[in-house]
Amino acid sequence: MTYGYYQNVRGLRSKTVNFFNHLTSTSYDLLALTETWLSPDISDNELFSNDYIVFRKDRSFETLKCTKGGGVVLAIKNKFKCSPIDLTHITSIIPLIDILGVKVNISQKNFYIFVVYIPPSISFDVYEQFFTILNEFDLCHNENVLLIGDFNTPYFNTELPDRFKTTLNNFKDFHNFTQYNSILNSHNRILDLIFSDFQIIVNKSNDSHHPALDFEFVSNHSNYELFEMNDHYEVFNFKKANFSVMYQMLVSTDWSFLNEQADVNTACSLFYEKLNDVFDTTVPKMRYKNHRYNYPPWYNKEIIQCIRMKFALHKKYKKFRSTYYYNLFKDCRSRCKSRIAEAYKRYMSDIEYSISKDPKKFWSYVHMKKGVTRIPSLMHYEDQELTAPITIVNAFASYFENVFSTPAYDNSTLNSILSNNSLISITNVSEDLILKVLKQSKNSFAQGADGIPSFLLKDCAIVFVKPLFKLFNLILTTSTFPEMWKMACVCPVLKKGDSTEIENYRPISLICNFAKIFETVLYKSIYPCIKHLISDHQHGFIEQRSTVSNLACISQVTASAIDNHGQLDVIYMDFHKAFDQIDHHLLIKKLDLLGIEPRSTAIFIIHKRHHGSHSNK
Repeated sequence: MTYGYYQNVRGLRSKTVNFFNHLTSTSYDLLALTETWLSPDISDNELFSNDYIVFRKDRSFETLKCTKGGGVVLAIKNKFKCSPIDLTHITSIIPLIDILGVKVNISQKNFYIFVVYIPPSISFDVYEQFFTILNEFDLCHNENVLLIGDFNTPYFNTELPDRFKTTLNNFKDFHNFTQYNSILNSHNRILDLIFSDFQIIVNKSNDSHHPALDFEFVSNHSNYELFEMNDHYEVFNFKKANFSVMYQMLVSTDWSFLNEQADVNTACSLFYEKLNDVFDTTVPKMRYKNHRYNYPPWYNKEIIQCIRMKFALHKKYKKFRSTYYYNLFKDCRSRCKSRIAEAYKRYMSDIEYSISKDPKKFWSYVHMKKGVTRIPSLMHYEDQELTAPITIVNAFASYFENVFSTPAYDNSTLNSILSNNSLISITNVSEDLILKVLKQSKNSFAQGADGIPSFLLKDCAIVFVKPLFKLFNLILTTSTFPEMWKMACVCPVLKKGDSTEIENYRPISLICNFAKIFETVLYKSIYPCIKHLISDHQHGFIEQRSTVSNLACISQVTASAIDNHGQLDVIYMDFHKAFDQIDHHLLIKKLDLLGIEPRSTAIFIIHKRHHGSHSNK
């Protein structure tokens, strides 16, 4: 069965938290909402978790010169393949009526689902025109059509003559639809209607004016999965590691064998062999898998157990139709709501209290509300519809590769900007510097292709400083960067717009944490030598400077200009895909002209030529 929920919510702007918390304790496959009153400044993630793909048609308040009303939403579990239906030819002609359509693939069948909101003040001429255009759209050309929404036709279920009702009935008969909702509101009217050419079962929820509707229809989609994970790929589960034994084994490890190695790649392989021997003993392995539910961070074990109990009781009630089970279900549902509300309140209080001491908690919450981490099971690229995971991964790889370009540069201009300086040679680094950088590692589970988390480098800094001292200096003396550190896990991150469009993503490369340590050590060795060559007016990529310091400076300059009755012209530029279009040859040339010794520059050349990617995840 496929389970759906519909309601005229009469505005979601002030209900986002309650709606989100309630939704995360349910398991609907489809959610259709009308009269949402939403605007672009309210993101999808404020209302729905990443388990859903969200389609919205917000009312154009500026065009209609109003401040509230209208709007429709359709949210679909991302285990289904779905794509929007273009209805702009309808909404452009009749902007007063909100409608959206989505094609959803369920049980190897395409279902065409439409959500409609018709305001009560609509004139009959516009009402009739809307259904005339909808008939021309030829809904009957498709099978498995579901049309749901608030049609504001109060006499639809009566015998009273009404031209609105007649128009709607003619539309229903023309498409051979059946209207399945028979639940009356407190005025004995039916405002929310469900039309379909297949069987729909409708159940009532609690609401006096616009009863919320639980509906279901037969479909076997147990074989449908989210974007498939590679279940053959095993990683260490450091969350369940035996850390006391691990630390003891690492401390007692003899790293002297690295002194005998002259080849960087051999030394690096032996280093990882020793580490993996320790991890095999102390860290269990796990396979990546899709989780059925993704709960918010404020949910505790008690709440999750309560939600599961609620699902079980609801299932028994639907099976036996017993008042006993329904009352148990209602009590359990009330407990869930109160516990979730209390947990959320504590969570937000904790974030507010710790914002100065631990701002990471605050930004984690913001990113959770802003970001989308789940890749939909249906994607689009170059006018093609992609459903197989391997084709989606290859499309991302192709797009990310094509975005990168190598612009030409004028070598003579560069030579005039930078003059040769005394050679800066980085032939070795100290243990003290490596230890300092290790201790600055993030206390997180972030990891690269080698699967070793950042917090482990921070906690075991004293242990790792010895072998890394030998590895780093071997890299510098041989001008060879380890092959395994050139691998990165490339993660697509949604930048803007539709999450099903490949072009709306940007790549984030997760490199090995040991490689990050080496790069930071190298930076801290080079930067003091060339700091005096960098303009005092630069704020980007400079320690203790940022957009904040830049704004402070420009504010001071602006204030001075105003005080002197002068004119100030400011130009801010943003480079499109700037980091994807950096000329690496130009960077290498700049290092050379800044006075970096050729053997040190060679490390950068080898690193950038052979950098690879890792896609097992």
